[in-house]
Amino acid sequence: MEDQEILDNETILRVAQKQKVRESWPELALYLGFNNEDCLNIQKSFPRRREQARQMLANWRVKFNGANPLETLAKALQAVDIEVANELGTLQRIPPCTTLNCGNSDPVKFRRYFSQDGKSQLLGICCTTCGQEWLQDRFLFHPDTDKTRPRIRLYGVVLKKQLKVTMDTNPAFMVKGSRKKIDLDNALDILEVGDHITWQRPYIIWHHAIVSGVDKENGLLKVIHWNNVSRGSSPQIMEEDISLGDQSGANELYQIEYGEEMTKANPIELVIARAKSRLGNTGYKALGDNCEALGTYCKIGVMESCQTMWVYNKVKTIVTETLVNVVKGVVKGGCVVAKEYVKAGSKASLQQVGSVSVEEGLKAVGKVGGAELFERLCKGTDVVGAGVVIVFEGVVCVWELKEYYQKREKGGLSMSEFVKTATQRVVEALCGAGLAVSLGLAGQAGGAALGAAAGTFIIPGIGTAIGGFIVSIVGGVVGSFGGRAIGSLIGAPIGRCLARQIGTDDSAVRIEELLPGDQIVSYGNLLHPRHHAIVVSRTQDQSKVRVVHSTYGKGVVEEEVDFIEPVYKVIYHEQKCVPPEKVIERARSKIVDDAYTYSLVWNNCKHFAQWCKLK
Repeated sequence: MEDQEILDNETILRVAQKQKVRESWPELALYLGFNNEDCLNIQKSFPRRREQARQMLANWRVKFNGANPLETLAKALQAVDIEVANELGTLQRIPPCTTLNCGNSDPVKFRRYFSQDGKSQLLGICCTTCGQEWLQDRFLFHPDTDKTRPRIRLYGVVLKKQLKVTMDTNPAFMVKGSRKKIDLDNALDILEVGDHITWQRPYIIWHHAIVSGVDKENGLLKVIHWNNVSRGSSPQIMEEDISLGDQSGANELYQIEYGEEMTKANPIELVIARAKSRLGNTGYKALGDNCEALGTYCKIGVMESCQTMWVYNKVKTIVTETLVNVVKGVVKGGCVVAKEYVKAGSKASLQQVGSVSVEEGLKAVGKVGGAELFERLCKGTDVVGAGVVIVFEGVVCVWELKEYYQKREKGGLSMSEFVKTATQRVVEALCGAGLAVSLGLAGQAGGAALGAAAGTFIIPGIGTAIGGFIVSIVGGVVGSFGGRAIGSLIGAPIGRCLARQIGTDDSAVRIEELLPGDQIVSYGNLLHPRHHAIVVSRTQDQSKVRVVHSTYGKGVVEEEVDFIEPVYKVIYHEQKCVPPEKVIERARSKIVDDAYTYSLVWNNCKHFAQWCKLK
């Protein structure tokens, strides 16, 4: 490969000689993957700081198996605030990023994507300043059909600018793409390299990771994710083997799916190259560069956290409504002050007007500040009062429930997942509204009291209003977040309990996944929304499926029907089913049974299919 990065002994020596490297090499070592024990062993073996720093760098270079050691070392040095532009001058220069208002040309501030097939081929780069990607032609989401796309040449490879990639957020789960539940017992047989997986931690937040290897023999999954090197250390992006059974919350394991078009444009080699380019990165941000943002970045090149967007929108709503109401309060309070001021002025003689301007004006403000102004302004800050919050949470909850149901109709949610998610969301809304109201009102009262004390020496009433305004926002935000967190904790088990009462579950299925003897459900009309049938076979062109089903007009019949998605496969968790051939035998036995009649209430298509399936 042309101009490949080389980290030789001479470069290591130049870096080790820098005074700041000698002084802070143990901190640098942690960013390069060493632990405290490794550092102690180096200190025992080499008495001088320069030798220690050089030996640490040499040890790291030996064990480093990535494709871009110079970039990795440069990022680590940059993380501990060490300037190394001259020492690492062999980094190839990159043309300035052409994104509007960016212009970054610092080679250290570009991630390089290398293939992991042993050839270390450059697949693309990403500007860390603005997030713009430059990729090989075959990875462009919007193909360069007219050959006019901006391009650069690096390491002998032509890279083209990736245009903006947009993807709808899944409203049911606050993630990009669609979520599919994975059976923990069969996870290692189902999951593949490049998959984006997620599970919910006990403290509400969903943890995300990219699968980089599957070790079925030892029951381990190799993942790239944000984690702590050791207890008390700062999070960094690392690759490690995990046992899903040991991960708290992983009993509810999900795979994030991004659709055929997005997956085709982001094949496994690019997903893993993106993930590997971030190994060793630090600077975790709960509301920015978090584990979910890492997952979406690796899968589609877009670093965005839907959980963060929810927090942002929640704060924006509360603050916006608060500002609107406090302005109303200030205007109304100001009118009262003006009224009192005019009344005082009308009683004064012409010679007294000057003194009224100050003395009586302050009295008016003080008078209103202790009574009506306080009331007006505090009412203005009461955005997190019962009316606003309950209406807001109610409207949002109903809208999201509608989105869940539409996703269910389109095949994106199983029956069990729909029940659990809808239940949890309702409980979250109730708890979030209740706690936001309580803490918001308490915050307003406490803040008003503190503000009144502070404002006594300035302008009575204004301090009260400002205090109530600020602390009511804090109380409302904390209450809303805390309430939703509590609601999530309470709602999850309630949802699971309700889902278990259903007895059976279903999941969307493609025609090629169907097997003889399966029980399927398709959507019908308003009067008959869900129709059940037993699968006999599929047509060769994969467009129709032969089924046996019970109908209102024709009784039990066997026929070929069009396969129109979404179609669901019924999953029986606790009941034991008869073998597939027995299921079909039972179904066909009722075709010629004249005594078997259809009843909408007592013997409908669902009853028939269950009778065929269950012992």
